[in-house]
Amino acid sequence: MQAMEELGYFSPDGQSCSEIGQWVDSITGFSSEDAVAPLWGSIQVIGPPDVYPIYGNSELTWAPHKNSRDDDEYIQVMFAEPVLVTGVDVYETWNSGFTTRILAFDGQNWVTLWSTSTPVFIEEVRVHNPTLEVSGFLTREIKVHGDCRPSNSSIEIDAIQLRGYSASCGCVEISQWAQTLTDFSSEEPNTLWMASQVLGVSDAYPSSSESMGKAWKQTSSNLGNDEYIQMRYNNHVYVTGVDVYETYRPGSVKNIDAFDGSSWVTLWSNPTPIPTAETAQIFTPVLNTPYVYTNELRVRVDCQAGGVTDSVQLDAVQLRGYSCEQTCELLAQWVQSVADFSSEVSNVDWAATKVIGAPNVHPSYGDLSEAWAQSVKDENQYIQVIKLH
Repeated sequence: MQAMEELGYFSPDGQSCSEIGQWVDSITGFSSEDAVAPLWGSIQVIGPPDVYPIYGNSELTWAPHKNSRDDDEYIQVMFAEPVLVTGVDVYETWNSGFTTRILAFDGQNWVTLWSTSTPVFIEEVRVHNPTLEVSGFLTREIKVHGDCRPSNSSIEIDAIQLRGYSASCGCVEISQWAQTLTDFSSEEPNTLWMASQVLGVSDAYPSSSESMGKAWKQTSSNLGNDEYIQMRYNNHVYVTGVDVYETYRPGSVKNIDAFDGSSWVTLWSNPTPIPTAETAQIFTPVLNTPYVYTNELRVRVDCQAGGVTDSVQLDAVQLRGYSCEQTCELLAQWVQSVADFSSEVSNVDWAATKVIGAPNVHPSYGDLSEAWAQSVKDENQYIQVIKLH
């Protein structure tokens, strides 16, 4: 396993990071499961091991359907928190040795962490934790593939553990404002109240005056209980928070959803919102489903909340989350000092210190005293240099 320092990740205060381990939180897919599920069902993989370290056929594990035991069975699982992956532990408790591939979803693509074309048959329990071929990127979703052919029978997984470093260790939490509209239910035709007013930095809050404008307002002929606005942001993040700037009838937000690339995921919801104040507020709910990887949000409001039909006004929506895109700048620098050397002709001409700074001889060729030359002529000559960074 690579240490965190080797991967180049550190906590914000520069301290070393501790690896964390977590068990499956939910199931997101599987090839098949036994017909008597929940016994031998996919949900048996949720949480810590129930069977390990005992070896044997157990209904407290996931097993593929008896009519679907082929060379590519799989189970796909989600963990509560995204981590910079360092390891995956697959708890095989029946007909072990079957794991053929371990993949991780990076938010956009499935990445193969480890694979083999030669699964084996082991008649004992095994915690399969191979050295990963790829590591150090942020993920919270894992897919494990298995081959039933080596045992010519069922395979069983008791639990799966994801190991890694917290996103706060190697990633930066950023805040960003909406950049483009992707959809909305309606808008007031007056330019002061159009849906596009929600884009960019807040410019109406903390004012709560309806006459001010600069906020999204629904058309008076379409004040339903499920109005919405949908917006996109520049950067994909693992969501940690959403701030909704409500400038009229605050308390009317009923849903905050995020698009994960394939479907809408509810981050927070309240089916019966009630306007709570006449003053503007920044609504920052505790998310029920954090860490969704997204750059698109949808905020739904109830214009009939509290039994009163009236427009709701939103000034801006800020998205907060972890971004793990490492931006590196190519740096070139010359030697600053010489730490050690094997030999030199003299401490003036052909000295080891001649390598400090920019070239003095290049592009010329020849035996010139402005370069380092050795007084000992053997195969073990060296020079050790120090750079500024």
